[in-house]
Amino acid sequence: MGEMAEFRLQIGSETDCQSCGAAIPLSAETCPGCSTQAPHRLTFEEFFVELEQGRMLDARPGGLVIGRSGPDDDIPMYRHFGKGIFEVVGLMQGGEFIVSKVATEKHRAWLEEINQEKGECSGDLTLKGQEQELFPATR
Repeated sequence: MGEMAEFRLQIGSETDCQSCGAAIPLSAETCPGCSTQAPHRLTFEEFFVELEQGRMLDARPGGLVIGRSGPDDDIPMYRHFGKGIFEVVGLMQGGEFIVSKVATEKHRAWLEEINQEKGECSGDLTLKGQEQELFPATR
């Protein structure tokens, strides 16, 4: 039998600044190059602790977001940035609905029609304890 291939997992310790491209260590809250607020990030270990303890789930299949709604109860959405680092890419509220990619492709026009009903916007969406505005409110 041949030798078994070596398995290596590359875990990152920094992400690139969206403004200037400088490397931001995971321990830093701002970019050392331009002082821009760093996005909220989780390490590989932090992500899987949250997952194992049931505080995080895979939303790719879609469904109703269970949780409280309101500006103080933001539910962060993470994406894998690479090298074991996860970044916040959005915030949700309980009662919102995630639609799978397949369903979106199949029913796009109907979803666009449904989404024409707009509710009140409670303001700019920011993470507690962070000054960075993720998604400015559209008024």
